[in-house]
Amino acid sequence: FSGKCPLFLCFKRPAGEIVFVETHERFGVLPSIELQKAVDGMFGEETYYAKVDTTPPGRAPRRWERKPGLAVVEE
Repeated sequence: FSGKCPLFLCFKRPAGEIVFVETHERFGVLPSIELQKAVDGMFGEETYYAKVDTTPPGRAPRRWERKPGLAVVEE
């Protein structure tokens, strides 16, 4: 199930607090029905939740664009 999607784990503590843990990037996953079935088999039904991030990624800076703070000052 290895992939490029980040994996977050959600734990519910005995007192009811919810804790989210982001795993290292090497534990990225490929969301799929097979992954859901494997997780459900290990941890029980309805323990798997996939959330889609619909925000577009930021534009990568182009090499020729000026970096902020490096403007040329004319005297």
